Amino acid sequence: MKMSAWIRQSNKSYFWRNFNQREVDYVEIANKQLSAFEIKWNTTKNHKVTRAFTNLYPDSKTEVITPENFVGFIGI
Repeated sequence: MKMSAWIRQSNKSYFWRNFNQREVDYVEIANKQLSAFEIKWNTTKNHKVTRAFTNLYPDSKTEVITPENFVGFIGI
């Protein structure tokens, strides 16, 4: 969010949860593209963005952020 502010990019950031308590850690709208990110520390499990979200927003970009790929996510 800081980097978006520094380069004056107008991204909108959200948290998503439905009535069944399914959630997505970080949701962002940038350049009219909806992106959902699930942030996980444990890399031994196969994590993914909840199907409740992907069913509602099938055109959204989804990604799981782990210790291995977080540097690319934060843009360093």
